[in-house]
Amino acid sequence: MYNCFMEKKKGQTIMMNEELYEALEQELEKNHVEEDVEDVLLDLAENIAERGIMDKEVIFKQSYGRTEVHGCGVCAEEDGETSVLIKWIRVGKKEFEIDDYFL
Repeated sequence: MYNCFMEKKKGQTIMMNEELYEALEQELEKNHVEEDVEDVLLDLAENIAERGIMDKEVIFKQSYGRTEVHGCGVCAEEDGETSVLIKWIRVGKKEFEIDDYFL
């Protein structure tokens, strides 16, 4: 059975595999990041969207205390709505394949 995590946050639905969510949550805790997984992913998506680079992969970095979170995403606009595909993120030395839309 495919388990997934789903939450409505800031008007957006976030859906991801429960196993991936838990692994990411553990890695954030291990690296002393106090923010929730959803908040980190939405922060990263907003960071990409603010750059205004459409339809191209963007590598980004965001700091949470002493921990840097790196990743890759693509921003797109359709019918006046902006969406961001986060392809992967790296917390510490561990990389997570996200491949999900946010915003």
